[in-house]
Amino acid sequence: MNSWIKQTTGGDPDRIASGYKPTGSVAESGSSVAFIAPFAVAPATDTAGQAWLDGLDHCSRSRSGPPRSARGKRRPYP
Repeated sequence: MNSWIKQTTGGDPDRIASGYKPTGSVAESGSSVAFIAPFAVAPATDTAGQAWLDGLDHCSRSRSGPPRSARGKRRPYP
């Protein structure tokens, strides 16, 4: 899955779209952390994927804003 998304985006996490069709074409334009973050699972388990993981992390953080507490108040990143 990561090989496919890296090839589709040219290795640029900022180009991950909000959804894809089974054919691999973009179903929805735009981007959402909900579609970016799951791609971080595989490279988090392999040091060879560190650069991709770093890019996904940066991309996810730039879209999501600071995390919110259970009461909805913003809290800073660690």
